[in-house]
Amino acid sequence: DGVGGTHQLLDVDSAQTLTNKTLACAVLTTPQVGGIAPVSLTAGTLTLSPALHDGKYVSVNILSGAAITLPPATGSGATYKIIVGTSLTSGSLSVAVANAADYFRGQAYTFVTTTASTFGTANTGTVSTESDTCTMNHTTTGLGTIGDFIELVDMAAHVWGIEADYASSTPAATPFSAAV
Repeated sequence: DGVGGTHQLLDVDSAQTLTNKTLACAVLTTPQVGGIAPVSLTAGTLTLSPALHDGKYVSVNILSGAAITLPPATGSGATYKIIVGTSLTSGSLSVAVANAADYFRGQAYTFVTTTASTFGTANTGTVSTESDTCTMNHTTTGLGTIGDFIELVDMAAHVWGIEADYASSTPAATPFSAAV
C-alpha cells in the first residue's frame, strides 16, 4: 500500500538481479548499541539524573578529569555506568553521592603489572564515615585509562551499589573516601 507498512524487497533465499533499482537506507549519525546512545562527557562536571542518564553509559572524554555527582539514592533501581573514553593526562575522575546521608556499598578491583587488588567500601555503620566518593587520582587509586569503569545501582534509600574496575600504579590504594 506504500503507507507505513513493511515491504519485502529482496528474497534472501534466492539469487536476484537488480537492474535500474536504487536501494536507500537511513544514515546513521549516532550509532547505538542495544538502542542506548552513550553520553559523552567533555565538561569538567556532570550531575547525573534518572531522566537523562538511567540505563546509559557516560563516556568520560576529558583529559583533565571530571567530577560526577549522583542523584539522591531512593531505591529506584536506576543504573549508571561511567567509562573512561579518553585517558586522563592530569587531574582526577571522581564520582560522589548527592548528600551526606547517601553512601556506597561495593568494591573496586585494580590491576598493577602482575598484582590484582580489591578494595571494599567502608562499612562502619556510621553514615558520616561511610564511603561516599570514588576517585581515580591518575596514580594509585586509578589511572583513568581507556576502558576503566565505575558501575552504580540505586539499591535502597541512601545506598548506592558500586563496582569499579581500573588500572592503577604501585602501590595501589583504595579509591573510596568519605568526602561529602
